[in-house]
Amino acid sequence: MTSPRSLIIGTTLALWAPLALQAAAPADPVVGSWVLNVGKSKFGSKPVPTNQIRTYTETPDGLEVIVKGESADGESDVFESTFKYDGKDYPASGSPDFDTIAVRSINPYVSSAILKRGHRVVGHLMRVESKDGLKLTVSERLRGPKGEVLHEALVYDRQP
Repeated sequence: MTSPRSLIIGTTLALWAPLALQAAAPADPVVGSWVLNVGKSKFGSKPVPTNQIRTYTETPDGLEVIVKGESADGESDVFESTFKYDGKDYPASGSPDFDTIAVRSINPYVSSAILKRGHRVVGHLMRVESKDGLKLTVSERLRGPKGEVLHEALVYDRQP
């Protein structure tokens, strides 16, 4: 026969176990700040930035990315989006090329995204983090507002 104390302990463990596992889940390895390595990056027809910092932060609404940079002509750029790895469209602000992003995780170090402008697919993005967590490569291929095809491979170094 089961004692009332055993029943209470068992019920408590059953209720708290999923929460404990969720709390123990490792953070997304991309979380943190990344500095653009201009020398290792390949730029398409967009102006080459003089600097750029890409910051990922986990929030209750998903993974937030903020990209702040400055172009060669001194213009400041800020891109922002908060998304989940569920393939659904999420708003993206600060890019003249797309206004939503839909992201899927391929594995903990690789994700892919579909970029849309006005509900129309205009490009794809692939984000790959090195296994040692020190390098991040973001490859983007999209059709610009004037119909031109843009391709970039941006390389970032983890900021301590």
